Amino acid sequence: MLSLYRNETRMQKIGRFGVLFFLIFMFLFQFTSTGQNKKYFIITGKIVPEVATTQSGIIEMSKSGAPITKITIPKNGRFRLELEYFNEYTLTFVLSEHFSKTIIVSTEIPQEVWERDSDFPPFPMVVQLFKEIEGIDKSFTLKASGKIFYGKQTDNFEKESYFSDVQMAEQIQTAKAQTSQVTKEAQGITKQEAQDLVVKQKNFDQLIKDADVLFQRGEYQLALIKYLEAKQLFPERAYASDRIAELQDLVKALEITERQRAELEQKYKDAIARANGFFEQKTYVSARPVYEEALQYKPGDVFANGRIQEIDQLLAMLEKQKQFNDLIAQADNSYKSKNFDQAVTLYNQAKQLVPEKEYPQTQIDLINQEKEKLAKLEQQDKEYQEAIQMADQSLAANDLQQARLHYQNALKLKASEGYPKEKLDFITESETNATRFIELQANAEKEVVSLNYDESIRLLNDALKIKPRDASVQKRIDDIQGLKKQQAVRENFEVAIQSGDQQKGQQNYDRAINFYRDALKLIPNNEIVLGKISETEQLLAKEKQEKLLEGNYLAAISKADKSFNSEDYADARRLYSDALTIKPNEAYPGERIGKIDEILAEKTKLQQIETEFLAFVSKGDASFSQKEYESARTSFSKALDLKPNSAEVKTKIKNIDDILLKLADDKRK
Repeated sequence: MLSLYRNETRMQKIGRFGVLFFLIFMFLFQFTSTGQNKKYFIITGKIVPEVATTQSGIIEMSKSGAPITKITIPKNGRFRLELEYFNEYTLTFVLSEHFSKTIIVSTEIPQEVWERDSDFPPFPMVVQLFKEIEGIDKSFTLKASGKIFYGKQTDNFEKESYFSDVQMAEQIQTAKAQTSQVTKEAQGITKQEAQDLVVKQKNFDQLIKDADVLFQRGEYQLALIKYLEAKQLFPERAYASDRIAELQDLVKALEITERQRAELEQKYKDAIARANGFFEQKTYVSARPVYEEALQYKPGDVFANGRIQEIDQLLAMLEKQKQFNDLIAQADNSYKSKNFDQAVTLYNQAKQLVPEKEYPQTQIDLINQEKEKLAKLEQQDKEYQEAIQMADQSLAANDLQQARLHYQNALKLKASEGYPKEKLDFITESETNATRFIELQANAEKEVVSLNYDESIRLLNDALKIKPRDASVQKRIDDIQGLKKQQAVRENFEVAIQSGDQQKGQQNYDRAINFYRDALKLIPNNEIVLGKISETEQLLAKEKQEKLLEGNYLAAISKADKSFNSEDYADARRLYSDALTIKPNEAYPGERIGKIDEILAEKTKLQQIETEFLAFVSKGDASFSQKEYESARTSFSKALDLKPNSAEVKTKIKNIDDILLKLADDKRK
């Protein structure tokens, strides 16, 4: 990462990296119960100015490139921000008489984390602001001084500072020295030259700002061009040169620094990840030595020490719980085997081991209740058998009234027994069959009126079970079967219409038409169905036309993208314009056309510089060939302003200086 780019050479020549700020992150408050709102990532913090002030600060916040929103910070300096997930925020802290500071906050998190649990704790931070020194170059404030982002290893948001306190102090001193030098130089120039210097300084500041933005985005080649242009304006200033050198050495330095910084951190995170895996699986014995291993990479780590203490407590608790569970298991087995006395003894032992558990005493109470219940059941069973014996004798003698009385008495003693219920049902059925036959016929006719043909047939079949040879009941069943068939046709017709409407609503027009045609087979020439078929066929034709336009649009975009990637920008622009003609409301073709225009404008600018450079060189060569050395030197100097690294032009100027020196010597002689 760019933020980790550090090595000895850069620390010795720290001025080369520009004037930058640092961000101090720390916990302000202890959060015991307050968590993140699932919709927002919350930041709580405070700005700490170097110089006490009664003014209120401002946070200039931009979300994913959107326009800046200004948030006023209370005079006590505390602030609280609620940021939406899956965005990148740029926060610039501004306070009167202090340098501003910019912090990047990325609320991007993996989708699986969002779906599982996005309840992160509030992120605390302190923002240190340094006193502004009047008159010095402020270009160093344009670059972000730190970043907040989600860390996969820790499964939480992490902080990262780009610049240290030492770097900040040295950069301020460097900026003061540069400003002092500029002031000293300004005292010896004319009014016109001073005005030109102001314009030059403004252009320099803008170039540095643009280059820093490109550098931060990772667009290193474009950033390098901007830094080179800035260096042409003020070659003596170190910032542009430092950034140029930084870009040239970036890849190598990143590899060295990342390896040095990340080795121990990675070992720590790997150990924590493995230990957490054991911990989450509740294999605490395996987890404990791995947390101890993590402490070797980060001694005194609060998280690892806390987990070790937690594991020791859990293991002790688990051992005690195991003994308790073993006693409970033995007691439960004795209870199931009806060995109540042994079960009570074991439950009492478990109760003494873990007095706060209610289960052992509950089981003892249940055993005592069950003993009482068994005694009652033995007496109840004796009385039940006597009642059944008398009821069976009465039924055998066809004394239905007396039999019913004894069976009812038996059922009062054992309400769940099926035998007395069966006998009572038999007695009731024998007495009520005639009445029930009439009721079944009457109820069946009511169901016919309600169009419940299946229920009507069922009732009549029940009547046939009572009187299987009743011809009138069978004839009525046949009549209702005919009515049921007519009802089925109508229902199938309605189902086909509903299915067609559903498919049409889902834009499955072919399937909808098929369902409508199925309905016509049941009720031919239905005008409503014919109208639905006509309407759906029109929608189907419209859908095919839209698909054709979509195909033409995608084909044009594909060709345009291919030409763009091949850097055939003219052809690509034409094809994007064709796509825009097909679908005028699509944003993508317009965006690509704008990008092409930017690329062509940049190429034109570079070509203009090259043309001017060659013109000055050609003019200088012409003056040199005519021995107009002063004029030639002026032309070559202008060419060198455009390309300061041109060895050829430097050589030509040196040759002219040598000639002019020789001519001066000859003239003195």
